[in-house]
Amino acid sequence: MESSGEYGVVLVSMGTIFEFPESLIPTLVAGFKRLEQKVLWKTKLNVKNPPDNVKIVRWMPQNDILGHPKLKAFITHGGSKSLYEASYHGVPLIGIPIQAEQQLNIGKAKAAGVAFFLDRNNLTPDAIAESVTEITTNPWYKGNMSRISKSIQSRPISPREALVQWVEYIANNDVSHLKPVGLGMPWYQYYLLDVISFLVFCLYCIYKIFKYLLCWCCCSKNEDKIKRD
Repeated sequence: MESSGEYGVVLVSMGTIFEFPESLIPTLVAGFKRLEQKVLWKTKLNVKNPPDNVKIVRWMPQNDILGHPKLKAFITHGGSKSLYEASYHGVPLIGIPIQAEQQLNIGKAKAAGVAFFLDRNNLTPDAIAESVTEITTNPWYKGNMSRISKSIQSRPISPREALVQWVEYIANNDVSHLKPVGLGMPWYQYYLLDVISFLVFCLYCIYKIFKYLLCWCCCSKNEDKIKRD
């Protein structure tokens, strides 16, 4: 990290579960090769002949690295944990989401002015290089993320203190009013099976009535026709 110089480091991680499709490796390598920054890429994929500015690791302390002053951007899949850690440390994002939830997360980050959204199905080396250059040279992104970071770190009570207070509150007070109503319901009511059954019965009755009326109309027409003949 310290040897990265003035351009700093770009962190690349798709979390602990997801990986880039292997078909994207040549595109990613070509894009990273064009960067002035060092690239720290956490992956279990077999990346052959990575560029000199790319370091491949199988594991890393992500939260600690996000807090390093040399880190300039974070290329991520958009998982909730990764977004929170990046927001806490004030690191702008480049999102390459895989699932719908991740697309929503990156979409919100983009709307907040702290992220770029890249479509993995249309990913190109130019798109990677241009997005990293824009997000690391335009102070607007860093400024927006710094404000979010400050609001998180400056909140009046830390998560640890909140946990302690709530544990003490629950231990020393009657908290029956906090229990979900569903705890005392039969399972069929909890899952609304009684309501669904009633609605299905009503629909069945409507169907039978409609069928009866249709048959009655058809029979009446046939009787009238027979009488005329």
